[in-house]
Amino acid sequence: MSELPQPQQTSKPGRSLRKQLSLRKKVLFSLICTSVAAGLGYVVVLTVLSEQLYRYVTSSQRGIQGKVHRADDELGFSAIPGASGADVFPSGPPVPIRIDQHGFRVCVEERTVAADAETLLALGCSFTFGAACEAKDTFVERVGDGRAMRVHNAGGSGYGLVQMLRLARRHVSTIRPDVLLVQFAPWLIARARNNMAPSYHGRLPVPYFAATTTDSLDIQGPVFRAKVVDLPLSEYRRPDAGGRLSFYWSCGFPLYVHDHWGFAISKLSGWPPPELDRCKVVRLCYSEFARLGREAGARVLVVMLGDEERGAREELQKIEGLQIVDAERALRGALGKHTQSDYQLAYGHWRGEPPQLLDTHPNAVAHGRIAEAILQALSR
Repeated sequence: MSELPQPQQTSKPGRSLRKQLSLRKKVLFSLICTSVAAGLGYVVVLTVLSEQLYRYVTSSQRGIQGKVHRADDELGFSAIPGASGADVFPSGPPVPIRIDQHGFRVCVEERTVAADAETLLALGCSFTFGAACEAKDTFVERVGDGRAMRVHNAGGSGYGLVQMLRLARRHVSTIRPDVLLVQFAPWLIARARNNMAPSYHGRLPVPYFAATTTDSLDIQGPVFRAKVVDLPLSEYRRPDAGGRLSFYWSCGFPLYVHDHWGFAISKLSGWPPPELDRCKVVRLCYSEFARLGREAGARVLVVMLGDEERGAREELQKIEGLQIVDAERALRGALGKHTQSDYQLAYGHWRGEPPQLLDTHPNAVAHGRIAEAILQALSR
């Protein structure tokens, strides 16, 4: 008798479906676990960063007290018109900051000038602004005093050539100064090619010069809006401020989530590379300062600070209508033979007993010597 064919073994439809559902559940469960773990890990990172920031702020480290700055779509950040605050240090009294209706720094006590007095407009970074110094001690105000001029100090801490150029375009034609002081320093060029400004904490996106194949300047950015200037950080310097959890919730977490997200999105979107030709930046920027000054009938002085920038002086000397004031040479010349330590001892901000160097920006003595060099140039 021949064997009857055996029926083929087939899997039951229900069992296959259960296996698929089980696999999907495992994948979903794994994704949920991974997401939760990543989320908890990010919360830990935010907590660590917020704790570091909390300790920095509450220990009265270097920074600004009060609401002085705000985010700015053109400049990255700018002073708030009519604001007041203070420059604070780990020790010693704070230095008051007062801003006028233009967003420029002014003395705490208003200067009195004649109605027909000449006008001075100054552009630069924290050296022009006078970081760590009272406004009355800055070289801008001292030049104004020496010439009985009305002063507009448009310097900004952390600013570079892009902000200086945009402020010149905004104000020179309206203020029409008799004297236009334009700072020069190597770091101004470096900042003009960087889309982030120096900051004590958080990110400060700023405009920068992007590379071009033509003989022109292309201003890009800011790549995202600054958050750190809008947070109430300075409120937590007071003894009666809220505790850690309050700081984390109102300052730390919002700052770092915003900065991480903004940086990631802008990076993925891609931003143009910076302009690498430093001489091109110097030539085109300062040529425009000269043109704007000439059209306004101003005398344009370039105040050189910092170490000599290779090729910069040669570029500046080619530009018609600029008068170069080598303030750095005046500072070093007043010391004679010296080392870098001697330079810092003479021109830095020292406090305490024994004295400690709290800030390397020019002190009142340095500002006085810079002002003397400018006044000498104006008298010629």
